[in-house]
Amino acid sequence: MTEAKVPDMQRHVSMVILCALALAVIGVLIQVAVDSPMAQVPYQRAARQAIYVVAAALLAFGASLIGYRRAVNLAPWGLYATWALLAVLLLPGMPRRGGAVRWIDLGPFNMQPSELAKLALVLFIPYLAEKRGDRFRTLRGGLLPALGWVGFTCFLVLLEPDLGQTVLLFILAAVLLVVNGVKLQYFLLLISLGVPGLIAFMGDRWDYVRARIEGFLGEGSYQVRQGLIFFAEGGPLGTGVGEGRSQLFVPEIHNDFALVAVAEQAGFFGSLCVVALFLGLCWSGFRIAMAARDRAGFTVAFGASFMIALQAAINISVVTGSVPPKGMSIPFLSFGGSSLLMLGIAVGLLLSVAKGEEEPALASAAQLQGAAS
Repeated sequence: MTEAKVPDMQRHVSMVILCALALAVIGVLIQVAVDSPMAQVPYQRAARQAIYVVAAALLAFGASLIGYRRAVNLAPWGLYATWALLAVLLLPGMPRRGGAVRWIDLGPFNMQPSELAKLALVLFIPYLAEKRGDRFRTLRGGLLPALGWVGFTCFLVLLEPDLGQTVLLFILAAVLLVVNGVKLQYFLLLISLGVPGLIAFMGDRWDYVRARIEGFLGEGSYQVRQGLIFFAEGGPLGTGVGEGRSQLFVPEIHNDFALVAVAEQAGFFGSLCVVALFLGLCWSGFRIAMAARDRAGFTVAFGASFMIALQAAINISVVTGSVPPKGMSIPFLSFGGSSLLMLGIAVGLLLSVAKGEEEPALASAAQLQGAAS
């Protein structure tokens, strides 16, 4: 990297930090706005979200110090730990919510292992690509072994059952495999062979999926219809923070439909600011990835940025009624510790990729100055 590119990289680092911090603060404000001051413990959810933000910031700092190289080297153990946590969800007696088992109750904190699965795959795929070298680009040496690891992870998430997170994990893994040299046509062939098996495995769950699609093509779900009403009620500038009523009518507004609270209380321009923050974070993340000095750094930075961008795009599309409804949180804004902590680690690893590029560039700049003097 040339000396001229060092300030450019520093701008991207600053952009990632500022956008992530701004989104996290907005997430806390959303919980304040939709929480009830009349509850037994006033603003309990907002206070917990603030604690999660601090913990995520500490994890981001720690991950940036540990560095993506060490994280990639430890990736297999991270994936094994993820499998173990996903397997715990299958034990008899685990509490079900909405017909699914997705959280491990740890007392004051509920862990969602599928959140860890996304980060585990972002780190494991560059590990596997480096280990197999040129063979990774072939069908037998790369794609089939990779799909074994990825497929088993997706299978455990599907057993919860959570079709949406399964699809997200597979898309994330597929994109990372393709950018590491696996041929796209291999995926198309295997997907065409695997879809019938997936339909057969899901069984009666497809009736539930079909009902959601039919509802989308018809009047839409209750949540989406109510959300769109408050999108319109917010107008250009919104009703003001704490002045909304959407929390009384929109289920899960503190989580999957957090953007509705933004649209109502901060208006259309407030929603655009949130979208702009996501675009700024992900754009700078992709630029950091393109400047990475090795394939692992590129994959980690690209994967972390794409993970955030994909999940945000899906959530925004669902909330605005653009795609069939699927329960999926929006990064940084939705309530939840598992998501925020994993996002903190992802941002820290992204920054460590940028840090790995700046250090040799700054050393080169110092050498040039010394030679000139």
